[in-house]
Parts: sequence; C-alpha cells; structure tokens
Amino acid sequence: MCQEIIGKRMRKARIRAGLTQKQLADKVGVVQNYIGMIERGVSIPSLPTIIAISEALDIKLDSLLKNRKPQVQNNECIEYRKQIAGKIETLNKQQLLCMLDTLKCTQCCRQSILCRPNQV
Repeated sequence: MCQEIIGKRMRKARIRAGLTQKQLADKVGVVQNYIGMIERGVSIPSLPTIIAISEALDIKLDSLLKNRKPQVQNNECIEYRKQIAGKIETLNKQQLLCMLDTLKCTQCCRQSILCRPNQV
C-alpha cells in the first residue's frame, strides 16, 4: 500500500473526526510531527501505531489500508449489463469475435500490458 494514500486517508478521517494533528497525536501516544509525516506520506506507521490511529479516529483499519477501486453502483451495473446483452444479440460472428478481442485488450490494459487483437 502506498504510504501517500494511507496518509491522505488518515488526514481525511482526522479532519472528519474534528481533530487536530496534536489531538490525534495525544490520543495515539506519538508526537504531532509524526502525525504530519504520516499524512504527508513521508513516514509509514508501524502496525501497532496504525491500529491506535484507527481506534482514535473511530474508523475501521481497512478504511486506511484497503485498496479500493471506484465501483459503479449495483443498479447501474445491472442496467449496463442489460444494454450490452441487448446489443450482443444483434451481432454476427465476426462482430462478436471483435468484441471479445476488445474485451481481452481492455483486461490487458488494466494490467498495463500491451496487446493487439487476436494476440491475447
């Protein structure tokens, strides 16, 4: 996990909790400067410290650590799937193969791998 991301999440949670860096530091048992270093991504806290931070901010530990990807709301996904299914039914074999190649390349791009249709 990128320490900058942890720091940004921690800062956001601290501000939401209405705490200053000094107040959070006092609750966790560290110095204010260290809280600032974590929030700027200069330092990454030890596991016991990050647990103490999550408890002091009254948040779940995974909200600081979990790698979250933006997700489309479930209802939107269902609607998109219906629209795609309707379009697929009208495609011929060649169009379906082209669409499949496109989907495979989309997967490769998400993995930062260059690919070309029919080479996946």
